Amino acid sequence: MKKIIVFILALLLFSCQQKEKTPLDKYAFAVGTLGDYMGREKHETEKDLVEKYHPSEKKLYTKMDAMFQNLYTDLKLTIFENNKTDYIRYELRSKKLKDTLDAYYTYKYSGRGTAKKYIDFDAVNIDSLIKSKNFIQENYDSIFVGSLKSNVFKTNKQKLSFITGAYVRYGSQLDSLHQISVANSTSKVKTLEILLNDIGCTNVVYEVRPAIPYGHKVLFKPTLKLTSYFEKYDFLKK
Repeated sequence: MKKIIVFILALLLFSCQQKEKTPLDKYAFAVGTLGDYMGREKHETEKDLVEKYHPSEKKLYTKMDAMFQNLYTDLKLTIFENNKTDYIRYELRSKKLKDTLDAYYTYKYSGRGTAKKYIDFDAVNIDSLIKSKNFIQENYDSIFVGSLKSNVFKTNKQKLSFITGAYVRYGSQLDSLHQISVANSTSKVKTLEILLNDIGCTNVVYEVRPAIPYGHKVLFKPTLKLTSYFEKYDFLKK
């Protein structure tokens, strides 16, 4: 009986040690998963939209929802459907969580706007639109685009968590090397290059492919510590 108790205690200790090997900073991880196509957009029309997800990303958006549901009472997972095109996406929404994650970015006006509501141009008098001085202000919101702040991730835990978040959504393995690729990235891939070097990864190469869209990719050989993070959260990729 005593031997059984000792064995169970040893298993529990081993389990605790394994958990401690990959402690996750949930906010840095979440920022790592966020899109960066032409930067992170912000406008009043979608002031509670944290992120959009393809239906195939069920494990990721379920994980994100579970990570924060006890911290943000306004958090909800919704479905957007376009009946005309059969297009479906999932949306994670919370004004408070969005504001928290947006604080990791510096925003600038993009020069673009988005409609506050659907406009049926076929039913609108074009001549009256041309004469209207306030049409843009009344019907469109300004779009601001965010880039990750410099040195926003201070600790190793934050750096490992951010890289892992980016990897589970945008990464893959190529033999002994890993890669993370984000089309038209304005800051995420560059930040990854810096952090991968910071934590001691080798063979770190940032590549830009001039095309439409521009391809931004970082190749690297992960440390053993980072590999343990990838292995633990690899299930979110499947």
